[in-house]
Amino acid sequence: MTARHGSPQARSRAPQATQARRQAALLRLSTGIAAAHAEIDVCRAVVEGLHDEALGYDFLGLFLVDPPSGDRLLQASVGWPEVPTHFRVPPGSGLSEQAVLDKRLVYTPKVSTASRYISSPARGSEVDVPLLVDDQAIGVLVVESHELDAFGEEDFEILTAAANQASIAIARLRSLSQVVTAVEAQGAAARRVKEAVRTLTEAAGEHEAAVQGLAGVSDRLGARGRALAERVGRFKV
Repeated sequence: MTARHGSPQARSRAPQATQARRQAALLRLSTGIAAAHAEIDVCRAVVEGLHDEALGYDFLGLFLVDPPSGDRLLQASVGWPEVPTHFRVPPGSGLSEQAVLDKRLVYTPKVSTASRYISSPARGSEVDVPLLVDDQAIGVLVVESHELDAFGEEDFEILTAAANQASIAIARLRSLSQVVTAVEAQGAAARRVKEAVRTLTEAAGEHEAAVQGLAGVSDRLGARGRALAERVGRFKV
């Protein structure tokens, strides 16, 4: 047995070491997603975490769906140097649309045979995994390879888990944003009510002053009337 092939013990340890590195990479990926404080940070954490050499994914992109248009907007990518900033894919284009429509993972082992394929540096095979929130596809994770039929069940499990965690993180951030907006709206409403109460209080004060002023005028007029009556009374025969 030559040193180049190593001992049986060394060969048996190699898969264990590889698995340990993959597990460590997945832990880093999970930690990065959980630590994100904005949607764009979640997207970056996903593609950068999956790009770890222990996992071996070199061409990745994460798109979020724009509800008004249905376009898929690229949020973060690795291995696509020529993709323009704010790249968007309209409905009817790109392989990833099928994953969004079907709400399930879609695997294309040979992208060159797919009619809706958008050319990229990989040009081998592609996996598209939807990001689902309340059974609605809010985005899609796209992973490509130079090689034909490069992905297997373990890849599908890893990519699905990453997409699921990203979906949960984005849903949490959106819910938090809605709560903050509601609190701010309530605060604005409370300020408006407070201002209205102050205005009414001031108006009430002015009204009271006006009433008292009128009462004073009435009193003065009454006094003058009585004095005039007395003066007229003196001229009675």
